[in-house]
Amino acid sequence: GIDFYTEYFKFSPSIRGVFAITDELVPDNDPTSPWTANIDALRTRGVFVNFTFE
Repeated sequence: GIDFYTEYFKFSPSIRGVFAITDELVPDNDPTSPWTANIDALRTRGVFVNFTFE
């Protein structure tokens, strides 16, 4: 990130990302299960914007 210094505080904005590589889906034993039959894959993805004031 970048630090901005002011007279009263320090401001530090940053952007962070989380991206999983593996598939997190655990399929049921029954291939026609109403819970997991229609789901192809579950992957974790996230982008975070963080503002820190010190």
